Amino acid sequence: MDPNREWSLITLRGLKGVLVGIEDFPPHVEQLGLTRDQLKAQIETKLRKAGLRILTPQEHVETPGHPLLFLILNTGPSSNFPGAYGYSVTVELSQGVILMRDIAIKTVATTWQAASAGIARRESLPDLRKVVEARLDEFIRDFLAMNPPASN
Repeated sequence: MDPNREWSLITLRGLKGVLVGIEDFPPHVEQLGLTRDQLKAQIETKLRKAGLRILTPQEHVETPGHPLLFLILNTGPSSNFPGAYGYSVTVELSQGVILMRDIAIKTVATTWQAASAGIARRESLPDLRKVVEARLDEFIRDFLAMNPPASN
């Protein structure tokens, strides 16, 4: 296994919940019907079904490591393909960490990440929710690998 992937997976062990955050979208994305509220609800529902707790902002502050699962969706007109938009979708987990060389230094770092990039027609941008879902499925798969459900 790739050592970087192994380190990334280990950071999911014992994770009980996350706060879900979504970066502001470019206005043209919401004008086409893909809203932050819709995506946040979709993400939170999928995470709950996988056994992850969705933290409130207050719980997030009180939870060790302050885990934040964040969606970043960028789009912009393609200069090479008229009528098309380039896009990138990133789902990342940030947590509080301690620097190994100096344990007095505490900071926040991305400990897990999945990303996609591509080109889509402008009217197809609402279909990016499927790309988001695919990256979220990767997170859930990795989370469950490190936190298997208890057997009865």
